[in-house]
Amino acid sequence: MRALTRALLVAVAAGSWLFAIGPAALAHGALQSSDPAPGASLRHSPGAIRLTFSEAPERLLSSVRVLDTGGRPVGGATATTTVPGDRRTLSTSLATLPAGTYTVTWRIVSAVDGHATTGAFSFGVGGGAVAPAGPAVAAVAAGQAAGQTLAAPGPLAVAGRWAFFAGLALLTGAAACGLAVFGLRLPGQRAALLATAVAVAAAGLGAMTIDTIQQAGAPLGQVLASATGHWLAWRGAAVLGAALAVAAVLARPGRAWPLAVLGAASAGGMLAHALGGHAAAPSPVRWLHLATMWGHLVVVGIWIGGLAWLLAGLRERGEGTGADRVGAAKADPVGAAKADPVGAAKRFSRLATLSLAAVVATGMARSIDEVGGVRGLTGTGFGRALLVKLALFSGLVLLGAASHFRVVPRLRGGRAPMGRLRRNVGLELGLASAVLASAAVLSALAPGTSALRPPAGPVAAAASSPAMAPPMAPPMVRVAGADYTTSVRVTLTVSPGTAGPNRFTAQLADYDSGRPVPAVRVWLACALPNRPELGILDVDLARSAEGRWAARGSALPLSGDWDVTAFVEGAAGTVTVPLRVRVATTT
Repeated sequence: MRALTRALLVAVAAGSWLFAIGPAALAHGALQSSDPAPGASLRHSPGAIRLTFSEAPERLLSSVRVLDTGGRPVGGATATTTVPGDRRTLSTSLATLPAGTYTVTWRIVSAVDGHATTGAFSFGVGGGAVAPAGPAVAAVAAGQAAGQTLAAPGPLAVAGRWAFFAGLALLTGAAACGLAVFGLRLPGQRAALLATAVAVAAAGLGAMTIDTIQQAGAPLGQVLASATGHWLAWRGAAVLGAALAVAAVLARPGRAWPLAVLGAASAGGMLAHALGGHAAAPSPVRWLHLATMWGHLVVVGIWIGGLAWLLAGLRERGEGTGADRVGAAKADPVGAAKADPVGAAKRFSRLATLSLAAVVATGMARSIDEVGGVRGLTGTGFGRALLVKLALFSGLVLLGAASHFRVVPRLRGGRAPMGRLRRNVGLELGLASAVLASAAVLSALAPGTSALRPPAGPVAAAASSPAMAPPMAPPMVRVAGADYTTSVRVTLTVSPGTAGPNRFTAQLADYDSGRPVPAVRVWLACALPNRPELGILDVDLARSAEGRWAARGSALPLSGDWDVTAFVEGAAGTVTVPLRVRVATTT
């Protein structure tokens, strides 16, 4: 036990060090560069809009639109196509645009993992001589100069992923336990449990397909013609193969080959799942990532799926102590040897120990690749979901250790009832279901290395061309509000207050005393409720005086009533102040 404790401490220390030095990565499906650049002011109309992303977008499921300040599509824009020789770039040709401010909105589905990303940015035409004619390509790593949002996972996406993997885990556990634990036989009501596993996996696949159709906003045929649809089809083929293998297992009980085929079919479904997920992102060691992810899914299936079959095996036996089973063994030594629950528990414990070691090793490798450091672990939704998963996983390990080191030895000595082991295994299975649910959330989220954060200074610099300002405009729009605890009041001035580039000035004051409030960082998140395709557009403000923050930006590219949230980060945390800004059309 001391050796195990020391090994765990070493693993935790090594994992912490690896988390600390883990490299960051670009966002999944995030805009990397554009022509025109966000905030550019051009002498002449561009002939086309070109957007380059960190991952290849699904051409059939992606779109790019150009809008005027009234939110109307610009005439003459052609269909969005990929650039020959560059699968990561989308292009939309344009007719000649008159002078004014325009907004580019885009929505893509990544061909790597199926994540949907939306975004928008503005540019001006005929604004003066601050920018040369022709291409104006600028890197905008991780959304620094263009607002972009990764679609949050909905209940259908999470439920679908949970059900698909839970069904495959039950099938993988059946194959492993049949071959290594129960002597080529499956315990309990095996036909009902195997059929349930296939049905749950199929239902999960159906939910994932419906969610993909909803995210893409495209018909089923169009989705299936894409790379994302291809991986859905391969998952379906694996479920069908598993169903045929289940029929063989039930028709040929006591044979090894149907169980082996069942294991291969369910492992194939997990491979398709890995190929359609985060691990397939472009990387010099992509195949290593895929192998690690696939191995992780398989060993988790063996361990967690095996728990369900162990519980079924334990329930086959009535209550009693080890002494009762000694008498049964004398009466029927052959039958007792085949169905001895304590022996099955010990064999499963050895299998689970090997699986646990593999789960920890592969899980650590995947976490390092996807989290990318301590900031990704604590500062992103993916990292926080991973922490929840790790907490549940730790509880599962502790319960398994209690069964392995305390309950099973006491059963063999006849000092504990079988019900205690059944209760422990039942609790493990409940925690395992929660672990699978957290894993489903993780697979639907973008990794911590690719989570989009509020932009830093380059936003204002990229979107501050004074030549884009309209020649005549209202002087300003001013609104004020406070956080829900009424501790900070924010007075926001937007000038000139029209669609396009504006100057944003935020005055921070204590709600009661009116004194300036110190802050570490202040930024604005802007959304137009009736135009969700724009996503969230951000402006990072810079301190200009005590309690005063300002910047220029194009985060209000269309006319309408905008929901603007001011984030005020101070020493005690971050407060949010909701505001409503009415933006007029450029005149």
